[in-house]
Amino acid sequence: MKKSQADIIGLQEVTQTPEGKNNIGKQIAAELEYSYVYATGMDLRKYGKPFVMGNAVLSKYPIISSKTHLLSKTDSRVAIQADIQIENTQLHIFNTHLIHTHQKPSPIQEEQAKDLISVLLKEKTIVMGDFNATPESKAIQLLSKKLRKADGNSAQPTWSVYSEGCEMCLPKGLTIRLDYIFTTNDIQQKTFTIHDSNGSDHLPISLIIKE
Repeated sequence: MKKSQADIIGLQEVTQTPEGKNNIGKQIAAELEYSYVYATGMDLRKYGKPFVMGNAVLSKYPIISSKTHLLSKTDSRVAIQADIQIENTQLHIFNTHLIHTHQKPSPIQEEQAKDLISVLLKEKTIVMGDFNATPESKAIQLLSKKLRKADGNSAQPTWSVYSEGCEMCLPKGLTIRLDYIFTTNDIQQKTFTIHDSNGSDHLPISLIIKE
């Protein structure tokens, strides 16, 4: 992340203790000297693990406000919204992590996508995250009707770097697209990149924009 020199970073599967200690996103933000907001999306104690997990937004610029949006009534996940001031412009950043459906149709994932769409602002908005959905899925099709996907119709894979990425799917290699960046039409998209990394089972993605 230091090497990327990204102005704004969205992290998913950020862990911390249930009491709010040892938040990995907060530690990374401190190392980068960035502003930071976090929202818990999953309580993994029900799976026997001693921590909770959520999404974080890190920013080189001031985060002036933030909100947490619950997505779906069943198997709920969250989207964290960070309103970031860059000179005279305020960007609305949404970072999310939808339910993993093992690349199969899912009414819950579709509900999460619809709930996400319902809270988005119509201008100066960027949506990023691990959507756990392939390009042809209903969730991505719904989002693509409301927003502009950063790499158009590309299905270049972002998952899985490791076969351990899912014990049920047992992915055979880096063949599946699950991660995306979307923007409202008023944001000028310049360069979208899928980066090489061994730091996660997902590859990091980035978008350079211009006002």
